Amino acid sequence: MVHPDDLALIRERWDEMISTKTSVRLEWRFVKVDETCIWLEGIGTPILTSDGKIDSILVTGREITERKIQEWKLRESEQRYRDISERLAEREEKYRFIAENTQDLVGVVDMEGIVLYASPSHELVLGFSSSEFEGNSAFYFVHPDDLAYVKKQFNDMVTLKSTFDFEWRCKKADGSWVYIETRGTPIFDENRKVVQCVYASRDISERKKAEELLLRTEKLLIVGQMAAGVAHEFRNPLTSIKEFAQLLQQGNEKPEYIELILSEVGRLEAIVWGFLTLAKPQAPEMQEVDAAVVLQQEVLLFSTHSILNNIEIIEEHDSEVPRIYCYENQIKQVIINILQNAVDAMPNGGIIKTQILCHDSEFIKFRFVDQGSGISLERIKSIG
Repeated sequence: MVHPDDLALIRERWDEMISTKTSVRLEWRFVKVDETCIWLEGIGTPILTSDGKIDSILVTGREITERKIQEWKLRESEQRYRDISERLAEREEKYRFIAENTQDLVGVVDMEGIVLYASPSHELVLGFSSSEFEGNSAFYFVHPDDLAYVKKQFNDMVTLKSTFDFEWRCKKADGSWVYIETRGTPIFDENRKVVQCVYASRDISERKKAEELLLRTEKLLIVGQMAAGVAHEFRNPLTSIKEFAQLLQQGNEKPEYIELILSEVGRLEAIVWGFLTLAKPQAPEMQEVDAAVVLQQEVLLFSTHSILNNIEIIEEHDSEVPRIYCYENQIKQVIINILQNAVDAMPNGGIIKTQILCHDSEFIKFRFVDQGSGISLERIKSIG
């Protein structure tokens, strides 16, 4: 009843027991009456006579089918693990080759921001060797004005468990600063907990210079388009100031005259300040501002230009708009650009509605609605 494939093994072990007169252990398959197989484990022990000859054989055995099944499963699992480990090793080698031969900055940081790996390209772009990054805090290389913003991005990645993209300034070995664009991707453990972050960064200094040049060009264009309304905007306050000054000169001294003069002077100052902000290049600086005030200032600056084009601007926003952390001048430039685009879209005049919507404590939304014809589907497809 021994399985045919095990007969040779049994004969071999039997001969070994007879020749050595010692016990042997053996595992084999036993064919049952229903033609199914079970595994048996047995020990054969020769019983010797007084003169050392084999008198008989004592065989003891037990079924080990379940144990054999578990052993097979374990071997299969171990083989799968080896296969996976080999594939991971091959993949790691491939990605390491890519990381060490790319111009982009590739690295890994832990949850404290400590750099665990930095590609050789760090030295090419920033002047610091990989060893000067590894073991140190990545935040050490961040520009002080960008540090709070970068840390918030990092914390959001951990909290939201999602990829994040941002721009910041990084320190170079020579003490200068370079604009960097970074994409960070979280790495999870078996419990879906973020344990590390892989980042890929690149130097975008040339792109930033081109963007700043384009921004200055757009500013000059808008200043030129708005210049036609400046004379009108200045003439009314100056006329009021002149008339109230003449009344004061004639002895009609009333407190409200002084208040009106100061009010008109303040209006002129706001207009001049707005134009200087547009025309004068300024280094970007993150700061906390009142979003509603920023929008109101730009609408005031733009008001004469809109009136000359037969356009009414209506401001609507939530009663309590939180303060935001941003590049104020860049936000103002965006507002002016959007308002100008709305004017261009309504050559026959119309209404522009501006809104600030508070979605939650994390962000707000600026919303601009005009009565223009809109952008064609073909044009939308070609927009970034």
